[in-house]
Amino acid sequence: MPTLRWRAIIALAVVLIALGLFADGLIRTTATDLDHARRLIAIAVLVAIVLASLVILWLERSVAEAARRICRNLSRLGEEELDAGLLDLPAGALDRLAEMLGEASRDVRDELQSARTHCQRYAAILEQMTDAVVAVDGTGHVQFVNRSFARLFELDPAEAIGQPFENATLNYDLSALVTRALQQGQVQRDRLSLRHPHEAILEGVTTPLTDHSGRIVGAVGLLHDLTQVREANRIRQDFVANASHELRTPAAGIKALAEALQAGAINDPKRGPGFCRQIVAAADRLTETLDDMLTLTRVERGARLLEPEPLEAKAAIEAAIEQVAPAARLKDIEVRTEIDDGEVLADPAALQTLLVNLLDNAVKYTPEGGTVTARGRTVPGGYEVAVVDTGPGIPEEHLDRIFERFYRVDRARDRVTGSTGLGLSIVRHIAETHGGRVRVESEEGEGSKFTVFFPSNA
Repeated sequence: MPTLRWRAIIALAVVLIALGLFADGLIRTTATDLDHARRLIAIAVLVAIVLASLVILWLERSVAEAARRICRNLSRLGEEELDAGLLDLPAGALDRLAEMLGEASRDVRDELQSARTHCQRYAAILEQMTDAVVAVDGTGHVQFVNRSFARLFELDPAEAIGQPFENATLNYDLSALVTRALQQGQVQRDRLSLRHPHEAILEGVTTPLTDHSGRIVGAVGLLHDLTQVREANRIRQDFVANASHELRTPAAGIKALAEALQAGAINDPKRGPGFCRQIVAAADRLTETLDDMLTLTRVERGARLLEPEPLEAKAAIEAAIEQVAPAARLKDIEVRTEIDDGEVLADPAALQTLLVNLLDNAVKYTPEGGTVTARGRTVPGGYEVAVVDTGPGIPEEHLDRIFERFYRVDRARDRVTGSTGLGLSIVRHIAETHGGRVRVESEEGEGSKFTVFFPSNA
């Protein structure tokens, strides 16, 4: 295809050839043919005008077509069609412009592709963060929320975009933290209490965003949930306090009784033997508490200490019943079984510890003449063990904390039964270490049912 420059040269050559032909005709014309010469001149001028007009139209059409193709390619670039054939531009008089536009288009395409890749990478990182992240523009309208933020405030991310931040969160303190970052242009930090949609303690940090000229164009907020950390601290503090109390009580009793014997009671035939029996009982309680604490420590260390294997569920449950049978006979408690044939995948020693703790707990809290039922059945995905008692039941407000270490519903009753307050915590940790779970169902005055599920692919 000829370039615009060569088109113009060809057209001009045609005009000159035509004029040369007419000039030659004029030279051959005699004076008597003056009128005829005038007509030839007029015709020559008319032909020159027509040819010039055609050349102008030809050039204009070529330039217009080139401009349309350039605009079309640039519009595709604006629409982020990164492979829109940006090199397919017209040559000729516009060849340098085409070359420059092609180079600029390639640079823009590469920059857009790089920016898109970086945005996707950062968005993926933000989505996977456990901390809640939100971004707002300069007017305080939400531009981005990650999955953790949406879950924390129970938001639909698509609906939150474009909303005023305070409308999306309904939290004044958090909105004030973002507003201060926008207005003051400085990083803001504060500890926040969340009441809606659920209670939580948050550590909030908001950072202003600026453009190349330093103008504040938005802010990013990062919220770290401290609720679990504070709950863990509370449980640790309770554990230390309760463990100290549980160990101090029998130790103090042993010391007091030993001092009484030392003071002469050992020679008293009536009181001396009784003091010795109390010392033995206190020592037994101290040993039981220490044993339970060691067991709990061992099961909390995780699955690496366990060696699960298929076990006959019926044999395992019956073996555990034999261990609690003496205590049940003393209270005239009937221990029943409803066990289906099947296998449970568990560590043998850990399974026995779990079953004995559940059965012992049921026997301790079931009144004389009551019943304790041990059930076992194969369920989809594993095996389920349940222990049901006819005891006093557990008030609803205690159900959420019943598996905490040293937690007691009735401390006075626990002192009578000799419970250490660690048995159910041990049960929970053993179940979870096997990949299973434990739950409790109870109504005050109606007894309790503890159910443990062991998966078949732990």
